[in-house]
Amino acid sequence: MRNALVERKRVRLSFLAEFLIVLTYLALLLCSTPTIALGEGGAQVLVKQPTARPAANISVPPPEPGQTMMVYKAVRPEEGPEGVLEMAWAFFGITGPVEVLPDRYIIKDIDHPSRIFEYYLASGSFWYGDLDKLWNEAYMPEALPSPDAAKYIADSFLEQYGLMPREAYFSGVVSTETVIYYGANRTERITNCRDVIYNMMIGDFIVDGPGAEIKVSIGEEGQIIGLLWSWRKLEPYGTFPFVPYNKAEALLSWQLHDIKDFEIVSYSIVYYAPPPMAYYDFVWPAYRFNVTATIGDEEVNFVRYIPATTFNPVVKITSPEHRSEHEEGSSISFDCEVVGGTPPYTFEWYSDVDGFLASHASFMLDRLSVPKREGEVIPHEITVRVIDANGLVAEDTVLVFVLEAGAPAPPPPQQVEVVPTWAWAVIGGLAAIAAIEGVALVVRGRKGTSSTLAGLLLMLLLSTFILMPMALTPRARAENSGGAELAPVAVEDDDRRWEFCVEYVEGKEGIPNTDDRALGFCHKAKTWPGWHPGWPFGMPEAGVWGGVWAWEEDFKYETAPGGGKDYKWVDAVDLCYYTNHGNPNGFCFNSHHDDEFLHYSEARWGDQDLEWIVLDACRCLRLVHDGKSVWARWGP
Repeated sequence: MRNALVERKRVRLSFLAEFLIVLTYLALLLCSTPTIALGEGGAQVLVKQPTARPAANISVPPPEPGQTMMVYKAVRPEEGPEGVLEMAWAFFGITGPVEVLPDRYIIKDIDHPSRIFEYYLASGSFWYGDLDKLWNEAYMPEALPSPDAAKYIADSFLEQYGLMPREAYFSGVVSTETVIYYGANRTERITNCRDVIYNMMIGDFIVDGPGAEIKVSIGEEGQIIGLLWSWRKLEPYGTFPFVPYNKAEALLSWQLHDIKDFEIVSYSIVYYAPPPMAYYDFVWPAYRFNVTATIGDEEVNFVRYIPATTFNPVVKITSPEHRSEHEEGSSISFDCEVVGGTPPYTFEWYSDVDGFLASHASFMLDRLSVPKREGEVIPHEITVRVIDANGLVAEDTVLVFVLEAGAPAPPPPQQVEVVPTWAWAVIGGLAAIAAIEGVALVVRGRKGTSSTLAGLLLMLLLSTFILMPMALTPRARAENSGGAELAPVAVEDDDRRWEFCVEYVEGKEGIPNTDDRALGFCHKAKTWPGWHPGWPFGMPEAGVWGGVWAWEEDFKYETAPGGGKDYKWVDAVDLCYYTNHGNPNGFCFNSHHDDEFLHYSEARWGDQDLEWIVLDACRCLRLVHDGKSVWARWGP
């Protein structure tokens, strides 16, 4: 995974307030996107630029039906804290206490705490970074090696320490650049480091996935400032029947059944390597589908992996049906079908609202709750998780509505109050009368003063009663020179508390494992001194909206087309983290509550409390799109 980090700086906005916003893109696999930070000297963007590529693309036709493919088993590492400390010292000269966590060891250099070494117990992979230099837009080296020299340095380092696997091949060199926008006609580019990237092959097949990459980051004068070493030592496990294309395509269609308009752009057969932090003992063949889908009115591109052999289990929920409706208290049948994998299987059924449901392949249940958000009934996300004898996991999810018996329809959304035309007409008329009365007062002198003052007082009272309800609405309306509606900037923080929120979409329409990233971010943020979840409720915990609970309107300004409530949600906290699909125009949602896509023109963040927002979505921060820079699209 390619990561980018944004340094926080202040930028002075209009409406008499200072507002700092950071848009961070943590790119998913094969999604290169810049990251933006706004500073007083200009808008600064970190962006990956390709500077060298391998000579040829590697491609191989898929096996014929009836053939088999080899599955490989990973050799579990056995390094303890002492061995990891020796690695950190040998590779990077790092020494210090070893922090032992359930899934990793962490060492911070005792002399330079910005230098960190992490070792992942599940795979033996590791990561090193000097955070004073890596992903730091303020790091501006004067003497970087050329791309060819960077490759030579990386090759030499990996060979010296036995870190170049036999499966590795050179993939390319990219440069991380800081692009500073001083205005429409002036930019400055500074190269921060070179990233030398290696990927893996098994035989003639590319190995894909987050567990198959080596990336060496090289800074000033050839110094190695970062290293991601993500690979497992493998040995052959066994051959398994190849899954025909039509069956793989049918499974993909089932997984995307809530997306009405999608197209398979291309596909290939690869080996899939799970994330280095995941306790998987195998690397297996998979179809890699490149998909283009229409979500809302926007085109989104993403990748899906479907097992290419019968080694992996595949599960499908056969009951209840997707988007079925059931009356509260009625008995609902749950059942699923499993194909492939190695029995015996274990089953785990969950509701995102009610939690754990059962541990059987099929069962009946009559106790699902009626979840609501702001008066609207929200479907349960029912997920079955199947684990086979090899520890391989398969999941399927359907949406199930549970309705109150004879319940009235939910109340309509609260209408946004803006200053209506008739009110301005009345106010204008009163102002004109008041002006005439004022002139009359000057002309008359003392004569008629009492009646004139009484008239002015009456005008004042009438204006007050007209304007007061508007002043008490969550926001007022302002117009810029181009006529676009903007929201006024808050003068100060709302409550002097540092608050955060998380919104994400997972499951069929989302990106796999988004819930792990989103909840991981939430749990990490709770450990920061002085930080708190921003909302008193959410799914599955305070400060979190996930899946169909995440709504586009949470990010939209109040008078945007269709209405928005960012003042109540995203703009009511200091920091927001979002993850799901995206493109240069915005990002996606799964709920049918709104149009499922937030366009950048619908975002007006920062008029209340929001200071930082993290967008973990593909291509949201593309440097230039349709002639508009990332600053012009997402800036004030």
